[in-house]
Amino acid sequence: MELRDYLMPGEYILAVFNNLSISPGDFNGLAVTNKRIILFNTNLGINKLLRRNRPGDIKNLKSTFFKDTPMIQMEVHEKSWGRRELISLTRYVKLLRSDGSYQYSPDGIIGIITPKVNGPRLSEIREVLESALKTMASEIEYNYSEKDKAQIIKFILRPSE
Repeated sequence: MELRDYLMPGEYILAVFNNLSISPGDFNGLAVTNKRIILFNTNLGINKLLRRNRPGDIKNLKSTFFKDTPMIQMEVHEKSWGRRELISLTRYVKLLRSDGSYQYSPDGIIGIITPKVNGPRLSEIREVLESALKTMASEIEYNYSEKDKAQIIKFILRPSE
């Protein structure tokens, strides 16, 4: 089955990136829709050789739905001595404190994305992710970590209806 066969009613694809290395799960593709982030693997090998200009069939996928996620943190790590450039996406949950206020706490890694040599540039991936998440965010925080050489962007998502 192709990626479009996995879409829900009212869902549409904003961007698809292939030829990536995404962990955990060893995925090789990323799709951003209006409702979720999808990590997937496509069948490679002889199938890809026979169907040159057609997308491969999806053999494995993992989704993070925006409606179930109150905050997503995106860390964009720069290339520096001994470090690869990468994007790390983390899902957060909203916890109620005893004083009635809220705090966000990490709930799990969505994925750590590193482009392969002949894959898309990291700046392209960042631009699409940032643009998609901005449209769904009620608040955005930008920070820079000198220690990690990383731009940290927190997208606090609007509650779904």
